[in-house]
Amino acid sequence: ESLPPDGWELVKKGSAGHYYNRYVGPGQLRAQSIREAWKVHEMDCRLSTDGDDGNGDGGDGSGDDGGGSELEEQQSCSMRERQAEPPPLILSKDVAAEMQAAGLDTSPSHEPPFDQVKLPAAGTLVEVRMLDDGLLGSRYPASVIDWEVRYPGEGGGGEARALVEYQGLYASDKAEGIKLREWVALPQLHLPPAAHCADESDWLGSLALRSPLELFHEGGWWPVLLTGRQAAGVVVYLVEAIGYGVERQVIASQLRPTSCGLSSSKVAPAAPATTNLGCGQATGRPGAVAGAGSRTSSRARVTSERALSSCETW
Repeated sequence: ESLPPDGWELVKKGSAGHYYNRYVGPGQLRAQSIREAWKVHEMDCRLSTDGDDGNGDGGDGSGDDGGGSELEEQQSCSMRERQAEPPPLILSKDVAAEMQAAGLDTSPSHEPPFDQVKLPAAGTLVEVRMLDDGLLGSRYPASVIDWEVRYPGEGGGGEARALVEYQGLYASDKAEGIKLREWVALPQLHLPPAAHCADESDWLGSLALRSPLELFHEGGWWPVLLTGRQAAGVVVYLVEAIGYGVERQVIASQLRPTSCGLSSSKVAPAAPATTNLGCGQATGRPGAVAGAGSRTSSRARVTSERALSSCETW
């Protein structure tokens, strides 16, 4: 019994410097060792066989030895622990096209900071590359809580992912203060960029119009284009959200250089200065943002509420 039963897979997990193995079988059955996996597997097979005999009068568990209740409890617990599958590592075609038009590289990093060998330690600060509709292109700061590597049977390559807690996304009402946690694939994790020069005149003052930047907006960093400057006591910058067609007035402390690689060395042409819109007023195509709020992942409610909030405030 050196190998787990058919359909079971090895999951390597780690938390706060502790490393351990778990085995996961069909129906999210779980075991802590190969021997336990075989016991659970055989118990499941016996229960399945008993349930098929006669007229089904043995299915209520009243005449068994208690194994069914134990299995049901384990299955119920495992369903509560079941994690969402990571979304595909691609951007929406519309957002990706506009990012590429701005000279930004939208492909995943060729040298990601983490993989099945270089696993993130608990407490590591990262930025998660968001892939949900309504959040596409943004990066949200988070900290690593846990990690795991799933292996399909013995040997072969593993699929690594990390459990993260977001600094600016919440599992329910923000007033309750419960921060959102979720499992994400390691290629979505990026190290925060190095701090840039605090003197805005050293980099923002000489930056050409239509140059890509990132704006800190509602807990995450969003790709934007510089579209204008205005000085009225405090220098205000006009930026346009890439892929969402919405323009805002912001101050220097809300901006940072782009963390996406530039896909070409071509300098974007300068744009004419935009008109004064009034701080926080949005123009462009807000309906395009509102139309990007659908969700298909298991965290649909949380992210859809976040997307609607983003639509209203962009």
